[in-house]
Amino acid sequence: MASFKVILFMCNNHLPPALWFVRMSNQSVQVEDSIIPLLSPSESIRLNRLSHPNKRREFLLSRAMIRYALTYSFPDIADDLTFAEGRRLNPQSKNLPHQISTSLSHSKGLICFAIAHNTIGVDVEQLNQARNLIESASLFMSKNELIQFHNHKSRKTDFFYRVWSQKEAYFKTLSTKQQNKFNARAFSIDDIAINNQYSVFNGTYKNFAVALMIEGLHQRIKHNILEVAAEGFIHSQQTALN
Repeated sequence: MASFKVILFMCNNHLPPALWFVRMSNQSVQVEDSIIPLLSPSESIRLNRLSHPNKRREFLLSRAMIRYALTYSFPDIADDLTFAEGRRLNPQSKNLPHQISTSLSHSKGLICFAIAHNTIGVDVEQLNQARNLIESASLFMSKNELIQFHNHKSRKTDFFYRVWSQKEAYFKTLSTKQQNKFNARAFSIDDIAINNQYSVFNGTYKNFAVALMIEGLHQRIKHNILEVAAEGFIHSQQTALN
């Protein structure tokens, strides 16, 4: 049986920022199948547009985890939550408490969903040692970052994915108007926390780079991961259908 894993962060609000993870596998098929009858009309349309089997599975598993994470975090309003596909293909969860922000990312079967009381963005990227890093770096790194990148002798891959994932996470915190004007090469990741009062967290989960961008200044407390069995999610969905 698949399971959802959660990393909690310290903050000044009553709801700690949380990262929810799930990995697509043979054990997650039952979870994926259980969500199909519960998809909203816009989610069903989006699913039908996906032809690749793995993309369809990622979509279903992500929507299952989103529902579980939100009902787990807000049990008092679980029955009132509605879901739809939003602009730029980002899922939208309606009837959430005021100022709650969410963000979704997935890469090669790993799915991450972030929830916070502040504006938040998350990105996960599989670490690919075979990638042409030098060619790709020029597409999103600033001049200063490129200098640092080329000066790295043995940790080019770590620096590459740290910059990439943090800029992707930051992009997700922006409004549509700001995203339309976004130029990743126009700034360095060090500028984000200084100029925009965002806290930046980055690390690895299995063989993936993970970046979290959250408004305000916070401190991470523990690296312990809470594991929640997806079996409970399947049971709750079956009960809702009966």
